Amino acid sequence: MSAWNKLRSSQVMCKLNKITRRGMAESKPDASIKPHTEATYTSPNSTLGDVHKVSNVERYFLVWTKKFKSTKDVPGYVSRDMMEKARNIIRIRVNLSIIAICLVGALLAAKSGKKAAERGETLTKHNLQWHKDYNDSQISQPPK
Repeated sequence: MSAWNKLRSSQVMCKLNKITRRGMAESKPDASIKPHTEATYTSPNSTLGDVHKVSNVERYFLVWTKKFKSTKDVPGYVSRDMMEKARNIIRIRVNLSIIAICLVGALLAAKSGKKAAERGETLTKHNLQWHKDYNDSQISQPPK
């Protein structure tokens, strides 16, 4: 028995002795009664059961993550762990897809910019041309 448990049990016995001295308990405390050491945590969700109702989109998630062969094979309720793992896999796949699309877009933009530079096009020239066209169109139209 550790020092902490000895101290704790002696405190409990001391409190029990005070209760009996005050006349609140007529018999001596039973030595077989052990003090309550620590309460175990019970999740509020554990009383609901460890199941999750599957929606139509989540059925596809479970099929795409290869938990089931088809959407017809997916039951109405699955474990929360299985659904969470499927969502995490889908989340990772979506993020990796977005990264790949961004990289392809960046490469295409760089290639397009290099071709424009070879032709002698610059943003400054483009901006000046746009303003010139806009001002010419405004001058040619009569004020309203």
